[in-house]
Amino acid sequence: MTTPRHNIARLLRIGFAALLLAGCERLDANLPDTFELVVAKLAREAPPRQQATPWGEWRGGGLQGAAPGVNYPVQWSGHELAGNEHIVWSTEINGLGHSSPVLTKDSLFLTTDTFQAGENSLTLVCLDRQSGGVRWKRAVAAPKGNTHGKNGHASATVATNGKLVFASFGPAGLYCFDVAGNFHWHVEAGNIRQKWGFASSPVLYQDLLFLLNDSQAESYLAAYEQSTGRQVWKTKRESQGSWTTPLLITAGEKSAEQSGAPARSQLIVNGGGADGAPGAVTSYDPRTGAQIWRVTGTSDIACPTALYADGRVISMSGGNGPIIAIRANGSGDVTKTHIAWRHPVGGPYVPTGLALEGRLFVLSDGGRVSCHRLSDGELLWRERLRGNFTASLVAADGNIYAVSETGNVSVFAAAADKFTLLGASRMHQRCLATPALADGMLFLRTTERLFCIAQPAPVSIASTPRENEQPTAAIAQAELAE
Repeated sequence: MTTPRHNIARLLRIGFAALLLAGCERLDANLPDTFELVVAKLAREAPPRQQATPWGEWRGGGLQGAAPGVNYPVQWSGHELAGNEHIVWSTEINGLGHSSPVLTKDSLFLTTDTFQAGENSLTLVCLDRQSGGVRWKRAVAAPKGNTHGKNGHASATVATNGKLVFASFGPAGLYCFDVAGNFHWHVEAGNIRQKWGFASSPVLYQDLLFLLNDSQAESYLAAYEQSTGRQVWKTKRESQGSWTTPLLITAGEKSAEQSGAPARSQLIVNGGGADGAPGAVTSYDPRTGAQIWRVTGTSDIACPTALYADGRVISMSGGNGPIIAIRANGSGDVTKTHIAWRHPVGGPYVPTGLALEGRLFVLSDGGRVSCHRLSDGELLWRERLRGNFTASLVAADGNIYAVSETGNVSVFAAAADKFTLLGASRMHQRCLATPALADGMLFLRTTERLFCIAQPAPVSIASTPRENEQPTAAIAQAELAE
């Protein structure tokens, strides 16, 4: 697979070759090294990156949408591979799917609904993280049930613990493969059906996997053993639809408002209602499935994942629905006692926001982005981005990424004082999937391809050539002939 870095190296070789053929032999003594050395340095002198940090679930570690590290790309020139030094690789993804890519140190996983020989197949795909090459594909089942045009049957993002990969396909069930592509187990979904389809992604916790299936028939939150698929618990939910992904938190620590409260793990489900009635944010015990607390007042349609920061759960739901900040140390129905602040409108229909450094960033489906103070909800600034949005916000190195449905990528500063646009790039392809970030790289899925985008590697010239190794006219002629 040819990459822009390979193209740059080739151009350098051709440039040196042209100088030699032009008779600039004096330059040869001062050349840094042979052409092979230049190519090797281009390959290894990439921008500084941390040790590979897995983005192994929907919106990364803790489902909060923020990645560690520095030197992430801010702006690039479109989606074309040729001549684009920011695009490390680009791979065509057959079929239809809006699941986000997830990462291990060496691999990348996503799902798609392929169509071949007159049949649809729900498929798990593994790619090489460094090259973008497809390592393996596993078709698991035919799609089941109805779905919405912007949803599809492959919208839930997979989860991986680095050894096993878990993929949910709604009514078709939950599947487990290892990272080498070997099948391990499958769990039936039961009597679930939803006219707009399913999109909740699996979440991992210690040896368990959690999955939410809210439907117009049976609705439940369940826990399974990662190693075997055995159901550990299953809690019935009074909801006819929720497309959110549960959020795992540890509440009761590092919060002045909760001083003295014991730290405890909680599984937060944002919203879920029935027949147009208001929904609720519900906290569950991840080990038993028992309800811990509940706050009513969300929209009856909840897609965004809840956020957690500074001892508060942030719920957003509905097209211009409520935004609610909840102190996470209660028990029972805490609607009247634990709401820290509430805005009756402003919540997005689909995109999940970000909670960063005491600030809440919210992106509406219509492109309105706003920044609120997390402590009291006060609006700090508001701006409008170009286009409509389905993908959720993600962040790294003080930069926030917003990807529109037409593939416009806006990067703005995670700042409280004002909106500052840092970069704007156009992919010229439809995009509904939320990007992944890791180790200075942005992994962006469109409806056609998966891109790995990074800052270009610097070109560094060695000071001393290898002894007795000189480029020859024959090599120069061969390079020009390529």
